Amino acid sequence: MPAPHCRPRGFFCGKLSIAEKRIDKLCQNWYCLITMANDDIVPGFDGEKHDSLGFILQKIVENDKYLVLSLVGYIDACNLDYFNKCVQKAIEAGFVKLIFQCKELVFISSDGVSSFSCLLKQLKSMGGDMVLFDVKAEIFEILLLMGFSKDNIKDNLNDSISFFH
Repeated sequence: MPAPHCRPRGFFCGKLSIAEKRIDKLCQNWYCLITMANDDIVPGFDGEKHDSLGFILQKIVENDKYLVLSLVGYIDACNLDYFNKCVQKAIEAGFVKLIFQCKELVFISSDGVSSFSCLLKQLKSMGGDMVLFDVKAEIFEILLLMGFSKDNIKDNLNDSISFFH
């Protein structure tokens, strides 16, 4: 297994010195992400590809129900089936707390927003939820115009993970 990339809520092993304990106290809201091949996180995830939309998956060490899906490209009617199939594979693998990193998402159509809304309803019925972060201003406006809740949009990964607590 690859080394974790620590983000808010550090990864400390063994005894801590006084200085490390201070750092640990400061970093208690940090979380460790593990980046691996998508298929190692969700078996069969990369079985199909689409030129206009890509995913990078990351597991959160502290909770095996959380998954970060970084979106690269755009979501519209042409790739909507691909988007939905990929997300369903993640859900079928047991991830019901989905965190979408949207920094590299350049466009979303009304079909894409509707898909996010249906996904949110599905996850809530399973005891899960979802949140988006790093959303560009233009996409944020589209999401709000289409009725997507501001509550499910956060500024950063730490706020996104805290949303589930």
